[in-house]
Amino acid sequence: MANASDKLGDVCLARQDFAMAISHFENAYGICDKAADDVSLISLHQKIAKARRGLHEYEAAVAIYLDLLDSFQRFKNPAQAVETLETLAETYLEMGKRDTAAEALRAAAGIHQSFRHALQAQQFLTRAEAVARGA
Repeated sequence: MANASDKLGDVCLARQDFAMAISHFENAYGICDKAADDVSLISLHQKIAKARRGLHEYEAAVAIYLDLLDSFQRFKNPAQAVETLETLAETYLEMGKRDTAAEALRAAAGIHQSFRHALQAQQFLTRAEAVARGA
């Protein structure tokens, strides 16, 4: 049942019927939550946040992305944490919050620095500076 609701949500998301997508994703979320299916919950959370962005419900999307970021840090998943920080930066830009977007990109750079990924860290820092300048 959860899989069917998830797939219906995907179809609605592709059609940009964001409200209906959220309805389907939340139905699947409830089922997966009862089953304690953490992997599916994370995926559904990401999809719900994307749909909230589509509805311009930015504060709700940001709250979800911050919850996801906490999960990825708790599960020691730096790749997903960086991806979420990038998405957060995009969301903040859509909200007109350049400084906060730049801060998210700097945080992603910090993750790369901690793994000695100098090139990737510098790329994020360069992006952060460009965003902060409004470029």
